[in-house]
Amino acid sequence: MAGNPAFVQTRFGSQGNYEVVVPLVTGGLAHFWRDNDNPALPWIGPTAFGVELGQVDAVALVHSTFGIPGNLDIVARVGDQLFHLWRDPGPEFAWSVPALLFAGASGVPGFIQSRYGAAGNFDLVTLLAVGGMAHLWQDNDDPGFPWSGPTVFGQSEGQVEAVALVHSAYGTPGAGNLEVAARIAGRIAHYYRDDQPPQHWFGPTSFAGDEPQYDPTATGEWRVPFASGVVGVHAALLHTGQVLFFSYEEHAGQVHGEASVLDPASGLLYKT
Repeated sequence: MAGNPAFVQTRFGSQGNYEVVVPLVTGGLAHFWRDNDNPALPWIGPTAFGVELGQVDAVALVHSTFGIPGNLDIVARVGDQLFHLWRDPGPEFAWSVPALLFAGASGVPGFIQSRYGAAGNFDLVTLLAVGGMAHLWQDNDDPGFPWSGPTVFGQSEGQVEAVALVHSAYGTPGAGNLEVAARIAGRIAHYYRDDQPPQHWFGPTSFAGDEPQYDPTATGEWRVPFASGVVGVHAALLHTGQVLFFSYEEHAGQVHGEASVLDPASGLLYKT
């Protein structure tokens, strides 16, 4: 296996099966699923598909509402190109051929089925190889299922390192904004897209910056994982396997040293 696994719980089965799609080292992708109605919870697979893509670098997965109980839909990145593939809900459970969506991508895309439209559109936010991000969407109410975009945003921040996408409840009731959390130069930034025309993207608002830095030479302390209560100055291994210490104990105010015997097997310390 290679690249990131994409993992969802679906509506297949009464309990909802687990579904995993992951890139293969040899090219293409593999699909695994766990039967959560079976008390043994067996994992089944892999089913290889998309081998014509060659090496896949990243993948995102959703369980859509197409069909009953719904297709599996994925977006896979191969180099800087994004491809859409889907698997029907049965009985064939066949994977489609890849359809090219976009060129110029990087990283792992954020991919969801939103509440926009009667059928629920697909919304996708991808990192751009040249910096910033791009939003694309598929109109699932149109029989041709066309993809629209890209709408580019966040370019002023330069190279974006990672992205996550949700469809929120903020905004117009029944619609809601698209919300993005992006990692940029080690910090986390928030963007959102208004649900009303002209549907502009707003941001960034940073809410997590650099991690706190500590100088270990100026702060903190050092400890050994086991403290016997003594600090040995001289030690000798006895024929019994015990250790004789001439030592100072771990407390202030001790004026004279003491001789003690440590039993390593029990961890007990005996004063002599």
